[in-house]
Amino acid sequence: MDELIDAYLDNNFEHPYFLELQTGEVVLDMDEIYTGEPGIDWEDEENTDRYADVPKIQGYTFATGYLGRVEPF
Repeated sequence: MDELIDAYLDNNFEHPYFLELQTGEVVLDMDEIYTGEPGIDWEDEENTDRYADVPKIQGYTFATGYLGRVEPF
């Protein structure tokens, strides 16, 4: 949960975070040069259903709407 909170609070729009819905892993989808790990392969159709975008903080109303969509692990 801490990683998800950190990703949400990281207000740098150049840091696209995604939540892996099956494992709960938070993934920073950047070039491997920056992260040391390969990015998400968006050409694989299964990945569009597997990952949810972690939004950037934009206020209390937005946050409560997002958190209501995420299932607890």
